[in-house]
Amino acid sequence: MEHESFESEETAAIMNKHFINIKVDREERPDVDRVYMTFVQALTGGGGWPMSVWLTPGELKPFYGGTYYPGVDQYGMPSFPTILRRIAQLWSTKREDLEEQASTIMGQLEEFTSSPPASPGTAAAAAAAVDPKQLLAAVRGCAKSLMKGYDPKLGGFGGPPKFPRPSEINLLLRAATEQAAIGGKGGGKVGSMAGSKALSAQQLLQASLHSLQVMAAGGMYDQLGGGFHRYR
Repeated sequence: MEHESFESEETAAIMNKHFINIKVDREERPDVDRVYMTFVQALTGGGGWPMSVWLTPGELKPFYGGTYYPGVDQYGMPSFPTILRRIAQLWSTKREDLEEQASTIMGQLEEFTSSPPASPGTAAAAAAAVDPKQLLAAVRGCAKSLMKGYDPKLGGFGGPPKFPRPSEINLLLRAATEQAAIGGKGGGKVGSMAGSKALSAQQLLQASLHSLQVMAAGGMYDQLGGGFHRYR
């Protein structure tokens, strides 16, 4: 759809005329993606990406959605521009029906995705029940796994395309901090419990800083406002 629809000036004109368009990065906001993916799966019987969901402008309740739409009407499928025009027409002529439908769907969606909130006592008891050693072992294990994909030349983790994931850097920094704190107390190094080559706090920190430095030297760094763009 990127080439068939999202790069089309005609499609962009329809979207800008009739809709307020918001793009959500599912890796940055998996919580938002989960809610609307649940909606699309319930509506269509399947899911996937790219995913498009239409919401009411006031209360942001979904009333229609889907995944892939071709650039032109073909194979018995309406094109993305056709869907856009049809929704715009229905919103103009049957807005109340769509809003009522959205309210019904939203109620069902909230019932499906929500869970009873834990009381403060229950939450505190659950937190106290977690063994700090287990938490440390989990952090170490994740850091060890992440470092296996570290690129010592170009920074980042895994193969291209390397999308920046703040959670990965945060994890390594936390692991490095905890490693440095227990380093002088006989706490061992990351990976030592598995019998593999141990990773020191300095190695974890270096991988994090190197990745950030390479990002800062590339085209995704915002020279004016600071920070990093998601894509170049």
